[in-house]
Amino acid sequence: MPLLLRRLVFALLLLALPVSATADESPASRDVPKLSGEIVGISHKAEVITLRTENGVEIVFFSPETEGLEYAQKGETVVIHSIEENGHRMARAIGPFLAELPPGATAITVEELQKLLDENQAEEFLLVDSRSTGRYDEGHIPTARPLPHLELLEKGATLLPSNRDTLLVFYCEGETCCLSTQSAALALELGYRRVRVLLEGAAAWRRAGLLLAASDAYVSAGNHLLIDLRPRAAAENGHIPGAVSLPLADLVDAELDFPTRKDTPIVLYGDKADLSQAVELIEGWGFGRLTIVEGGLAGWQAREKPLAHGPLDGSLRWTPSPGPGEIGLDEFKTLMGNPAATAVVLDVRTATERAAGHLPGSLHIPLNELPDRVDEIPAGHEILVHCTSGVRAEMAHAYLQPRVESIRFLNARVQCKGEVCTVR
Repeated sequence: MPLLLRRLVFALLLLALPVSATADESPASRDVPKLSGEIVGISHKAEVITLRTENGVEIVFFSPETEGLEYAQKGETVVIHSIEENGHRMARAIGPFLAELPPGATAITVEELQKLLDENQAEEFLLVDSRSTGRYDEGHIPTARPLPHLELLEKGATLLPSNRDTLLVFYCEGETCCLSTQSAALALELGYRRVRVLLEGAAAWRRAGLLLAASDAYVSAGNHLLIDLRPRAAAENGHIPGAVSLPLADLVDAELDFPTRKDTPIVLYGDKADLSQAVELIEGWGFGRLTIVEGGLAGWQAREKPLAHGPLDGSLRWTPSPGPGEIGLDEFKTLMGNPAATAVVLDVRTATERAAGHLPGSLHIPLNELPDRVDEIPAGHEILVHCTSGVRAEMAHAYLQPRVESIRFLNARVQCKGEVCTVR
């Protein structure tokens, strides 16, 4: 759907959202101010959304009657219209929070930006990625410069070209991300006269079938699967350290050799035509985190990065590392097997799931009961949160992090029968 049409649909939805309680609602319910923020997670089992707002993480309940649940996706920025019902916030309708162009800036489309990059014109311009450095490292529009909004806010014009007529193009994740529009507004305040914003962001670049590039630092040291698509002899003559050799000719029959996890981050390099075919094939297998080495091997060498020589590993292995707030699977298992461990395991599954089996000695507080039972969590212990798959555990972690002294969550599958549990 074209951006203008999507924005019109979104605007109509927001206008249609209920703004006052109806007469048949119980006396225990009342309207409360709308919330806006980023979705940390959503659990349909618990009928709970965790939302990161400017005031912290809040828990919002929903029901099958809540309008706009399709917008409640992890990582999306939304507006939630709700009522307070028996002391809890109940969502009545959810809509996308759309970034707006600041006065003086103009929008740029993916096609216009691609043309600007392809022309390689003599005119100076700067493409700015306003997201965090971590997001930039994992995948950015080629030639973009990382300039997180908070850094620009702190250091201002010292990070931008001295010529105020330089064309500046800002982008962030997508049309609900406000970092790029806020950075554009700041640039205008600093006196820059030619400011444009790719409102649809990196997400639109991907939707257009274009490839994001990983940073050299991420290629060198990130936790990912790095694949050299060139013929094996060429790869052995010189390749990026850590790369796995998988010539395009062998890729067609290699699906079963890939990691089972579809969220495996994969970085590719090879001939331009080979890259397009490889991406189409690997995406068709369900892998969605694909990026390329910017400029391929030639670009890598031009930036004076090291090469390795000789045979390459041919095994397509990838082991996920714990993310922020996570406890690694091996560490969790070690703690569970240590009688002297003082950590408290918090089970946030439903009562029905708990009745089928649970980890011995764990504390049970369902996710949707956390706001009323925080005081039951013991002080002076590290809290390790788990659920069935990690989704609700991450949501509970986000909510509890500012409320308890030490907490991590397990991003893994936990299946229990009685007090015998499999964690993987």
